[in-house]
Amino acid sequence: MSERGMRAGSGSDLASELGAFGGDFESSHKSLCKYIGVRRSLKDTIDEAKSSLQERNNSDKKNGVTYGLFGSSGCGKSTLLRKVFVEEIYDNGRVLDAEEEYLTVFYTGSKHSDALYGMGEGDHGCGNGAVVDTGGMDPDIYKWMYEMNYRYDKKFNYVVMMDDVLGVKSLPVIFKAFLTYRNMNITSVVSLQYLKLCPLAVRTSLYFVILMPSNSREGVEQIVRGYMGMYLKGKNINEKMSAYDALTRDYCFFMVDNLNRKCYHVKGDYTCVELKPCFQEEDWRETKRSGTGGGEGDMVLEGDVMG
Repeated sequence: MSERGMRAGSGSDLASELGAFGGDFESSHKSLCKYIGVRRSLKDTIDEAKSSLQERNNSDKKNGVTYGLFGSSGCGKSTLLRKVFVEEIYDNGRVLDAEEEYLTVFYTGSKHSDALYGMGEGDHGCGNGAVVDTGGMDPDIYKWMYEMNYRYDKKFNYVVMMDDVLGVKSLPVIFKAFLTYRNMNITSVVSLQYLKLCPLAVRTSLYFVILMPSNSREGVEQIVRGYMGMYLKGKNINEKMSAYDALTRDYCFFMVDNLNRKCYHVKGDYTCVELKPCFQEEDWRETKRSGTGGGEGDMVLEGDVMG
């Protein structure tokens, strides 16, 4: 059994209650988190969430959106980028007005990934025209995009996707891309194996954070402490990590919407349901007052991102 499987299956009654994923999805996970609302597609959820910044056929909403995907190799990051981001959210197949087209550049360090086969050739029928570059990230692309939109009043809808591109953290342009260039209608998506591979200033300012399975204990702890502590049931960090492991089986994952302060649990079919925080401020005050907490770090608040 893998390290991740051993952690999820030992030391916690929460994980053992999960059982099979059959039957009603929400009911079989109620011991690990709290669901609210109805299940809907991930595409529709993101489109609605980002509508305050970016909306097709609306010239007043011409801002870029920033995304971060984090998870171990083989967890489905590249497939998610293609199936949801390239082929749905930023697909040009149904665009009639040339000024509303997305101009997408896809940089990848996984050029042999089956998930990317034929991408950019319109093989899936929507003709998105994404340009795929396997030669590494070109920092000058951002400077060119910025200059074009500065000159033409944010006319062009640029999208830059970086999938497991090595050395992203050391590129100075990354800070501008995610912190300032987004205001010039340049959308940026970064996909990495660990949170710490992304600069702290960048990952704490991402509009959307997608958290996928991690094969290491350190990786899971970074995610739980950084984003998921308030949405997972558990008396301490170990139980919350065990809950995270259990809830990211079978290609399930989480999406944190920092624009609207919401969190979603996403199934492998890319449908999602919103989560309600499991931890309230009153509970925290009571825990601190009574001294019943098990020590520092037992209860984890959203935003406690590790450096």
